[in-house]
Amino acid sequence: MAQFFHLSSDNYDLAVDLFVFLLYNREYPGAPDRGGKKEDTKNYVELVKTLRDTFDKTGRSLGITFTAPSSYWYLKWFDLPGMMKYCDWVNLVCLTFFLLVFLFLQTEVLSLT
Repeated sequence: MAQFFHLSSDNYDLAVDLFVFLLYNREYPGAPDRGGKKEDTKNYVELVKTLRDTFDKTGRSLGITFTAPSSYWYLKWFDLPGMMKYCDWVNLVCLTFFLLVFLFLQTEVLSLT
Protein backbone atom coordinates (compact mmCIF):
# COMPACT_ATOMS: atom_id res chain seq x y z
CA MET A 1 0.00 0.00 0.00
CA ALA A 2 2.77 2.45 0.87
CA GLN A 3 4.40 1.88 -2.52
CA PHE A 4 1.24 3.05 -4.30
CA PHE A 5 1.24 6.34 -2.39
CA HIS A 6 4.94 7.00 -2.95
CA LEU A 7 5.13 10.15 -5.07
CA SER A 8 7.53 9.18 -7.79
CA SER A 9 7.95 11.43 -10.80
CA ASP A 10 5.43 9.19 -12.61
CA ASN A 11 2.55 9.89 -10.27
CA TYR A 12 3.45 13.25 -8.76
CA ASP A 13 1.44 15.17 -11.38
CA LEU A 14 -1.54 12.91 -10.76
CA ALA A 15 -1.36 13.55 -7.03
CA VAL A 16 -1.25 17.31 -7.58
CA ASP A 17 -4.13 17.18 -10.09
CA LEU A 18 -6.19 15.03 -7.76
CA PHE A 19 -5.51 17.34 -4.82
CA VAL A 20 -6.54 20.41 -6.83
CA PHE A 21 -9.64 18.59 -8.07
CA LEU A 22 -10.66 17.63 -4.55
CA LEU A 23 -9.83 21.08 -3.22
CA TYR A 24 -12.54 22.52 -5.44
CA ASN A 25 -15.70 20.49 -5.02
CA ARG A 26 -16.46 19.35 -8.54
CA GLU A 27 -19.59 17.44 -7.75
CA TYR A 28 -21.07 19.13 -10.79
CA PRO A 29 -18.17 19.95 -13.13
CA GLY A 30 -18.89 22.79 -15.50
CA ALA A 31 -22.10 23.90 -13.81
CA PRO A 32 -21.83 27.68 -13.45
CA ASP A 33 -24.21 27.79 -10.48
CA ARG A 34 -21.77 25.51 -8.59
CA GLY A 35 -18.61 27.43 -9.43
CA GLY A 36 -17.80 25.27 -12.44
CA LYS A 37 -16.15 26.33 -15.66
CA LYS A 38 -16.84 25.11 -19.18
CA GLU A 39 -13.42 23.43 -19.41
CA ASP A 40 -14.18 21.34 -16.28
CA THR A 41 -16.06 18.83 -18.45
CA LYS A 42 -12.96 18.10 -20.55
CA ASN A 43 -10.66 18.31 -17.53
CA TYR A 44 -12.71 15.69 -15.67
CA VAL A 45 -12.15 13.26 -18.56
CA GLU A 46 -8.43 14.05 -18.51
CA LEU A 47 -8.33 13.44 -14.76
CA VAL A 48 -9.90 9.97 -14.98
CA LYS A 49 -7.69 9.16 -17.99
CA THR A 50 -4.58 10.05 -15.97
CA LEU A 51 -5.94 8.10 -13.02
CA ARG A 52 -6.57 5.05 -15.23
CA ASP A 53 -3.07 5.26 -16.77
CA THR A 54 -1.52 5.49 -13.31
CA PHE A 55 -3.61 2.61 -11.95
CA ASP A 56 -2.74 0.44 -14.96
CA LYS A 57 0.98 1.00 -14.36
CA THR A 58 0.68 -0.57 -10.90
CA GLY A 59 -0.07 -3.98 -12.41
CA ARG A 60 -2.99 -4.31 -10.00
CA SER A 61 -6.67 -4.49 -10.85
CA LEU A 62 -7.91 -1.13 -9.55
CA GLY A 63 -11.33 0.20 -10.42
CA ILE A 64 -12.52 3.75 -11.03
CA THR A 65 -16.06 4.90 -10.41
CA PHE A 66 -17.81 8.25 -10.27
CA THR A 67 -21.23 9.56 -9.41
CA ALA A 68 -23.35 11.42 -11.94
CA PRO A 69 -26.55 13.35 -11.31
CA SER A 70 -29.89 12.34 -12.78
CA SER A 71 -31.05 15.86 -13.63
CA TYR A 72 -30.35 17.06 -17.15
CA TRP A 73 -29.09 20.47 -15.96
CA TYR A 74 -26.14 18.92 -14.11
CA LEU A 75 -25.73 15.80 -16.26
CA LYS A 76 -25.07 17.86 -19.37
CA TRP A 77 -21.76 18.95 -17.82
CA PHE A 78 -20.48 15.34 -17.82
CA ASP A 79 -18.86 13.77 -20.88
CA LEU A 80 -20.19 10.31 -20.03
CA PRO A 81 -18.86 8.55 -23.17
CA GLY A 82 -15.45 10.15 -22.65
CA MET A 83 -15.32 9.24 -18.97
CA MET A 84 -16.56 5.68 -19.43
CA LYS A 85 -13.54 4.92 -21.64
CA TYR A 86 -11.49 5.03 -18.44
CA CYS A 87 -13.99 4.20 -15.70
CA ASP A 88 -15.48 0.89 -14.66
CA TRP A 89 -18.74 2.06 -13.19
CA VAL A 90 -21.01 5.08 -12.87
CA ASN A 91 -23.39 5.65 -9.99
CA LEU A 92 -26.54 7.65 -10.69
CA VAL A 93 -27.88 9.96 -7.98
CA CYS A 94 -31.66 10.20 -7.88
CA LEU A 95 -32.26 12.35 -4.82
CA THR A 96 -35.44 13.89 -6.21
CA PHE A 97 -37.04 10.46 -6.51
CA PHE A 98 -36.24 9.56 -2.91
CA LEU A 99 -37.46 12.93 -1.70
CA LEU A 100 -40.79 12.34 -3.43
CA VAL A 101 -41.06 8.84 -1.95
CA PHE A 102 -40.25 10.18 1.49
CA LEU A 103 -42.84 12.94 1.19
CA PHE A 104 -45.43 10.44 -0.07
CA LEU A 105 -44.73 8.03 2.78
CA GLN A 106 -44.76 10.83 5.34
CA THR A 107 -48.16 11.99 4.02
CA GLU A 108 -49.51 8.43 4.07
CA VAL A 109 -48.27 7.83 7.63
CA LEU A 110 -49.70 11.12 8.84
CA SER A 111 -53.08 10.39 7.23
CA LEU A 112 -53.21 7.01 8.98
CA THR A 113 -52.72 8.47 12.46
